[in-house]
Parts: sequence; structure tokens; C-alpha cells
Amino acid sequence: MGIVLAFLLGLALAGTASAKPIDSDPVTLITAIYKTYETDKAGLPHVYSKRLQALIDKDDKETPEGMVGRIDWDVFIDGQDWKLTDLKITPVSQTATQAKVRATFKNFDRPSDMLFDLVLEDGRWRIDDITKTLKPRWTMSKILTDAPDAFPDAEPDKKWRRLLRLLPTGHVLEIGDNEANLAVAEIIGRKGRHGLSRPGAASGCGSDRASPAASGIRSGFTAD
Repeated sequence: MGIVLAFLLGLALAGTASAKPIDSDPVTLITAIYKTYETDKAGLPHVYSKRLQALIDKDDKETPEGMVGRIDWDVFIDGQDWKLTDLKITPVSQTATQAKVRATFKNFDRPSDMLFDLVLEDGRWRIDDITKTLKPRWTMSKILTDAPDAFPDAEPDKKWRRLLRLLPTGHVLEIGDNEANLAVAEIIGRKGRHGLSRPGAASGCGSDRASPAASGIRSGFTAD
């Protein structure tokens, strides 16, 4: 009996030792992240690449205390609340150091299609970018760097609203007289937190910035 127990224990220990870390494979990592959304404590730590984590940290430092950063929704579920169904995670492509993984699902019956770019860093797979491929589309790294095509399907008015939200309160903008700039001026005037400047004139405005929404940073982040 002792020999049998010792043999079984050896098998159990061997199985534990051979278990691979979840970030040793791109699909396994993304699968493990979404697995946490079956609980009330979604998300895993240390899932971003050095590049993407640096952008996240920069955004955090630039966001005033009590305010919402560039992203105020959970990027993994494209929302702040979740009830995921029909989840499918599939590999798209993979080389020795880069990979793409797609996650499709319904969140409260709303279809989502998320594309993950991953890189191999120090022997571990890390998420280097996240792109929502269904309209309205967005790309995480582009949002964090204020890229003009971060929200390619957004109306011009909404794009300017997002840009203005990121500017310091009381920032003075210089505008010209062309139609596009005048449209921007109208948005700024309605927004009421920035000054407008034409040659020889400037004015300042107070802030009407809203209180932050519930954070969805978890594994990722949370936008409006």
C-alpha cells in the first residue's frame, strides 16, 4: 500500500511540475483572462507588454486626482458591466516573438470582436495592444497616445470632445477662420472648459468635468 501511495504522489507532483504558466502561450493567456469574468473579481495582473504598460502608467500620471483617464471602460469586455456568452478565443497568427489572438463574445447580447496583439518578453507572452474590430472601433494604444485615428468611426464632433477632455483646464487654443476651426470653436464654447484665442485675443474658462465613472481597469481599463 505504501508503495502505491508513493507512486500516486509522485505522479501528482510530476503533473504539478509539468504544468505550464498561463502566459507561456498566447491563447492560454487570453483564455485565462476571460475565465476570470466568470467571477466578480475579473482580471489578471501583469498582462501588458512593457510598451503598453508604460503608456498606461503615463496616462495615470497625467490624469488629475479624482478624474477619469483616457480610457474609462474595461477594454477586455468593451464596457463596465458584463454578462458574457458565446465566448470563443482563437489564434489568428503566431511567430517566435509575436502573436494575434481573437476573442468573440456577446456581452448582454451585444456582439464584440476583440483582437489582441501579443509579444514575447522575457519568455512570457504579454498583451501589446487591443483593438475592437466591430464598429465603433478603437485601438487601445492609439487612445493612450491621442492618435487621431484612435476612434476611426467617431463623428468629428465626438473626436474633438475626446481631445478637449484631455487638455488641461483653462488651456487656451488658437484657432483660425476656416470652417473646420470654427466648428471646433463651437464645440469648445459648448464644452466650456477651455479658452479660445485668435490673434491678439484670449479668454479662460472654468472646468465642468464630470465625476469619474466606475473604474473598469481590472485586467485592462475602462471610455464613454
